[in-house]
Amino acid sequence: MQSARARAIGLTMATLVMIVLLAGAGEAGAAPARCRVGTYITSLSQVDTAAGTFRADFWMWSVCPTSDLEPLKTVEFVNAVSVQGSLDASLERVGGWWATRKFTGVFRQDFSLRNYPFDEQPLVIEIEEGVLDTRDFVYAADGDNSGMNPAIDLAGWRLKDFRLNDGVTAHPTTFGDPSLPRGISRYAGLTMQVGVERNHIANFIKATFPLYIAALLALISLTVTDGRMSLLGATTFAVVLSFVSVEKLVGAHDGVYLLDQLHFATLALIMAVTGRGVISLRIISQGGDAVLQRQRDLTGAAVLLAGYLILNMIMIGLAIANAKA
Repeated sequence: MQSARARAIGLTMATLVMIVLLAGAGEAGAAPARCRVGTYITSLSQVDTAAGTFRADFWMWSVCPTSDLEPLKTVEFVNAVSVQGSLDASLERVGGWWATRKFTGVFRQDFSLRNYPFDEQPLVIEIEEGVLDTRDFVYAADGDNSGMNPAIDLAGWRLKDFRLNDGVTAHPTTFGDPSLPRGISRYAGLTMQVGVERNHIANFIKATFPLYIAALLALISLTVTDGRMSLLGATTFAVVLSFVSVEKLVGAHDGVYLLDQLHFATLALIMAVTGRGVISLRIISQGGDAVLQRQRDLTGAAVLLAGYLILNMIMIGLAIANAKA
């Protein structure tokens, strides 16, 4: 009797232990909660490629299975300089809890201006869950309902496309979470991207007008004798000032951008014109044929103009092709 009773108690205990273990295993392997998250951009402005920032206003929403999940309140904007949220709302709907919130912020962007002003840029807002890691919570991008206001007028730019992608961001730290012993943590993320293309014709004229005037005046100097060197000196000074202004347009940069190449080509043209002019004036001052030298000056101006135009077309064509690549 005692033995039968002991066996019964042992069987009951084993059953309880098995239930606890199975429950724990089920909890450990439970799928993370998933919220459908979307965005709609209402305004884009203040794109500052030199400072590397832009401003955006947008709505963000979530549809979660339970009311205790509030991703719009725990969201982090990774590349934000400053951001503010307003107009919070949360309502129970068929299919889950629907919440909305409006955000206004300034965001950092690493603009590539190597092909300015023929460049195309992505305006990116990086979004990440700030509290729950992917063991407990993940995003699902609501791409069907996300987008941007087609009436947005972004000065100097044309809007191309909109993308919203979900994903996971891994960090080489646990942020002190003792339940993550491996030194790594993963959080749900979204990437919102608007592709924009610069209105290149107007910007190109503004950036290169002084440059091409200087090149033209340098070539014209070969048609005159008096004041030739003074005119070349003035054009050189103008190109140098224009070169300095490039830093204001594209910011401090490494490497050689399109505008740098155009300035170098113009300086090379001025140097070639100066060399031809010095030779001509020297021959004339030594009693040479002035008429012959004038003809050679005009021929030299035509050759240099052709070479300068061809070189410009090659550099601009490569910049356009690289921007589209």
